[in-house]
Amino acid sequence: MQLEIVVRRLELADAEAGAYCHLKCWQETYVGLADPEKLAAATADVDRRIERWSTRLANGQVVWGAINPDPDAPVQEKVIGFAQSGANRDEQPPTILELYAIYVRNAWWGSGLGDQLMQEAIGNAPASLWVLEGNSRAQAFYAKYGFVPDGTRVDEPFFGVPEIRMVRSGV
Repeated sequence: MQLEIVVRRLELADAEAGAYCHLKCWQETYVGLADPEKLAAATADVDRRIERWSTRLANGQVVWGAINPDPDAPVQEKVIGFAQSGANRDEQPPTILELYAIYVRNAWWGSGLGDQLMQEAIGNAPASLWVLEGNSRAQAFYAKYGFVPDGTRVDEPFFGVPEIRMVRSGV
């Protein structure tokens, strides 16, 4: 019997698992895209990341999480993907809605989990997002949902690498 992955709004009790997922996704996704030392430094402080997740969830921020179907999964493997969206943070936003984040653990890539998270986070609404310029896998995923680069490029402040904006007018 195959267990079904549940995608639901994460709660404060999920903060530790969400933080681990966040850090693991960065480690899996950004290897080869970000400077290894910066990546190691950004993913080293688990306690700080748990604190940030706890604060966000306690303050009512909506984060959609994919829960590992294995009931015996350790906390580090309990959340296997997440997505978050909200009001656009750009100075001159091309859309009202921004997809802030969507990550899936690499063991679950190609499983359809990203599709579920995308649907929960933004549905078919017009939206924009930022993606590392060198992350062709993510760009192809977003293109599948109608996102196209709009020509805007910045240096991502956390890792210091180029990032491009992709926009979708709606589907």
